[in-house]
Order: sequence, then structure tokens, then C-alpha cells
Amino acid sequence: MKKQCIITSLLGLAFLLASAATAQVPERLQYQGYLQTVAGDPVDCPTGLNCEGGPYNMTMRLYDAPVGGAPFWEEDHPNVPVTGGIFTVTLGAIEPLVPTELPGALWLGIVINGGPEASPR
Repeated sequence: MKKQCIITSLLGLAFLLASAATAQVPERLQYQGYLQTVAGDPVDCPTGLNCEGGPYNMTMRLYDAPVGGAPFWEEDHPNVPVTGGIFTVTLGAIEPLVPTELPGALWLGIVINGGPEASPR
């Protein structure tokens, strides 16, 4: 009886491991950031529209280097809600991230309302 339980458990574990090995890598990544004014105050625009300094349109870019170079991936997020300075976007929601095309190390560049890219990446 014990031997049968062990074999059944091992078969179940093997099935779980096989299932995990064939699982797809997600094409999306949630990113949360903090946005403040030049004076250092947190931005507050919970609707993403009709706010002081808003709407907040964000362009997210991925690079394979911390400085210079051209982005290998980019997507625009219009009217991003910002509450108490905190915003959340889902990278890949518009332009899928293809895991097999991503380099080993990534740097995220963010542009807000068409301004200069935030530094550092």
C-alpha cells in the first residue's frame, strides 16, 4: 500500500513538472512607478484625464543598454491614471513582448507627454 502511494505521488509530481515545463512565458509585464512634479510633489490624476498637468500619456521603451542605443520595443499608454504619484501600466498590453526576442538584460525608458526620456533608465 505504501509503495503504491509513493508511486502515485511520484507520477503526480512528474505530471506537475511536465505541465510547468510546457507553460508559456507571459507576453505582458506589470510595471508600477512613481511620478512627481518638478517641485517634488506627487502627481494626482486618478482619472488620467482633465487634471493639472494631465492627461498623462506615457511611452514605454525597452533597451538592451543603460545609455544610448535605439529601443528594440516601444508602446504608448494614453491617459494613464496617477494617484498619489503612483501609476501602473501593463507592458505588452498593446505591443506584445516576445520572450524569445528579449535580450538578457533590459532597461526601461519612460517618456511622459512627449517630453524627454526620464533618466536614468
